[in-house]
Amino acid sequence: MRRCLHAGVLLAVIALAGCKGVQYHSDVNPEMDLSKYRTYAWNPRGNNFTDDPRFRGDLIQARIVRSTDKAMAQAGFTMADSPESADLLVTFHAAVDGRITATQVQIHYGYSYYWGSFALGTSYQAFYDQGTIILDMMENGPGEEDVLVFRGYATGGIEEKPREPDEMDRNMDTIMSRIVGDYPGR
Repeated sequence: MRRCLHAGVLLAVIALAGCKGVQYHSDVNPEMDLSKYRTYAWNPRGNNFTDDPRFRGDLIQARIVRSTDKAMAQAGFTMADSPESADLLVTFHAAVDGRITATQVQIHYGYSYYWGSFALGTSYQAFYDQGTIILDMMENGPGEEDVLVFRGYATGGIEEKPREPDEMDRNMDTIMSRIVGDYPGR
């Protein structure tokens, strides 16, 4: 059970280290008419998932797929009957990277017109894991000629504290809603 809870930690791209929040970004292909896409399917070529053993597993992948399906439905997309009949093929990528932050602190003592002040300085380092979830939407082309039309992603610090499954579901729903919400024309 503990392993399952730790597996959900990747989803804590959501649960933040320190005061850093989740950052959202997106990019679109300006040559494509994004308003014409109505249906989607999951890319049959699969998703790319981190090699970090703490975050691999069917539980996490299922949570990401469920949350993405909810967000796509809220944005007005319909799940196609098959990948061949879909306007868009959707895939996600998840990664975890180690990060370091450094903070410099200076302390000043006293002040004199003639002598100035005395200062001490030190710096503190914090090590944390940063998680990233990327959602790609590709125009379903003939064969393997799919064209990327939208990429949205969320990045944030990962907290090692285990979370309840309901909380992880809510957090992932929020993340995927924000990512899909950046899709223009909806």
